[in-house]
Amino acid sequence: MMKHFRDCYASWNGGELVIGNDALERSYRMKAGALYPGRLYDKASGTTAAEEPCAAIPLPFGAFENCSVECAAGNEDGLSEPFFAVTVQMENACAVQKLRLELFPGLPFCSSQFLMRPKRGAHAAEQAQERHVLEQLALRSVHCRAAAVELFDKTDRNDTLVRVSEDSPAPAMKNGYRGDIFLLLQEEGPALLLAKDAPVGTSHLLRPEADLEIERGRISVLGGGIDFSALTAEAETEAYGVTVGVGKAEELPAQYRRLLRCRRTGEGRLFTMVNTWGDRNCEKSLCEVFLQDELRAAQTAGVDVLQIDDGWETGAIADPERYMEHVWEGYHRAAENYWSVDARRFPRGLEPVAEEAKRRGVALGLWFSPDSAGDFENWSADAGILADFHRRLGIRYFKLDGVNVRSKTGDRNFSALLQTAARSGISLQLDVTAGDRFGYHYKPQYGVLFVENRYSDWGNYFPYRTLRSLWMLSRWIPTRMLQFEVLNPRRHPENYPDDPFAPGTYEMDYLFASVMAANPLLWCELSRLEPRDAAALRKIIAAWRPHRTALFQADVCPVGEEPSGRSCTGFWASCGTDHGYFIFLREKNDCTAAVYRIPALAGRMLQVKTIAANGAGGVGPEVNSDGTVNVHFSRPDQYLFAEYRVLS
Repeated sequence: MMKHFRDCYASWNGGELVIGNDALERSYRMKAGALYPGRLYDKASGTTAAEEPCAAIPLPFGAFENCSVECAAGNEDGLSEPFFAVTVQMENACAVQKLRLELFPGLPFCSSQFLMRPKRGAHAAEQAQERHVLEQLALRSVHCRAAAVELFDKTDRNDTLVRVSEDSPAPAMKNGYRGDIFLLLQEEGPALLLAKDAPVGTSHLLRPEADLEIERGRISVLGGGIDFSALTAEAETEAYGVTVGVGKAEELPAQYRRLLRCRRTGEGRLFTMVNTWGDRNCEKSLCEVFLQDELRAAQTAGVDVLQIDDGWETGAIADPERYMEHVWEGYHRAAENYWSVDARRFPRGLEPVAEEAKRRGVALGLWFSPDSAGDFENWSADAGILADFHRRLGIRYFKLDGVNVRSKTGDRNFSALLQTAARSGISLQLDVTAGDRFGYHYKPQYGVLFVENRYSDWGNYFPYRTLRSLWMLSRWIPTRMLQFEVLNPRRHPENYPDDPFAPGTYEMDYLFASVMAANPLLWCELSRLEPRDAAALRKIIAAWRPHRTALFQADVCPVGEEPSGRSCTGFWASCGTDHGYFIFLREKNDCTAAVYRIPALAGRMLQVKTIAANGAGGVGPEVNSDGTVNVHFSRPDQYLFAEYRVLS
């Protein structure tokens, strides 16, 4: 059998499966009921990244008796770019076990995922629970270097969202590492990138002691998140997946970002949103008049979406002073009309607000908390609630909060909710500030990530820390998949006595520029900004809007120094070989001339046009042979947003 999709292909002869595209090729052998990973070949360098023989991947339900292969193209109903899927079905008297492989055209990555459905009365092998192997590869040598990248969400209690550790694994010992993404540099041959397609470690179901092991040149990726004792014949269960990539070490992070962009097509442009919760008046301000004021301010500023956070719903607590004591799951048990619009705050419902939003050209959004109780047993009812608001009022943006995924059943049901909503045209903002949630790169097709809650009321909003979070994540996660906050900087100066990094020391346009590589979230009551801040915001949004489609399509990566409040930092957005953008930021320092290193532009002559800046200076047109770009600033807390084209 030979199947093709664009440059992707699969060949199956009954004993060996070979899959590939223009960038890589991978093989598997099926022998005596066992699954043996074979060669992994990097076509760009013409060399092998992983070799045969490799030990068989232990199958939880034992050796298979029958094996078949099916191929199909897919695009997640338009949520992702088109891909080529190859499914290997392995069946015995105990279970149907599947290995699903995915390739995107032209990309040097192969993603794999095991799925299983036991037959009635069957049980997995005991060792499967102790050591669930998802992937195995045999390196060309026992000598390599490893970098483990660990990502963190639950940002209500985590402020450093990326940690990288490097090691030289002992060749003759078992080396175990925890992480979400791993880079392996071999003595010779291409580098490898392995990513667990799973929630981050703190939300990973049944997380093993090590996510990746290296022993005598053999790589094993562990931990599928499955409680095998809970599997039933009624449902197929997905293990967490693994993505394997090959190429040059310095190019693999950018290629991985490209893969994630293919997995989520998204809005087609970056968007701005205002959510008033950041001013901590919570539900107390909510009423028709207040939202009319916010819509007017949003239209004036050029903001795309006004999202109404917690407090619009009837809930189950009649006393408004105790509103925030409401339940965080079991909503359908707490009150039959929990998710109806609160008639005390909105006697005429949300219809007048929706009509005003439409008149002003501002989209409307709502906060919503899916019911985690019973492993999201009410997911279908919750999907119906979202669909009803979408159908009746045209509300398309929903922030999903309060989520806790505690099992693979919960994973399956919550995924069904996300899939139903996203495929109906609803845009989801997935809160990752608390709870056990899907995180940065598990099922990324379903929504943008609401990354942080920060509040000047609590003294925990420091703009350079928000910039730092975005800057650190942007090496591994496409910025278009993220929302980052801008607060009203004039609130609560008393919480920052004599602090050089207090929000009040920054101007509003600088704050917006610091997050405009992502989807800027105006985490404040827009109608209550000071006039100077409202004017500065309106001006920077007007400058940014014509370029947000190009920024959405671009590959954005961090450049300069890690933000510290005192650095010269920023982002480079590449729109191809001859076009792109710079977002350069000088923090609170004395540096009037900074050097940024962008090797891909080495030796090029640029035509640079400044789009927006809050000071004099600019970008030198000539990129040095070592890839350094010279940038001039005139003041601290300065941003420079520029577009370039390569002349030669």
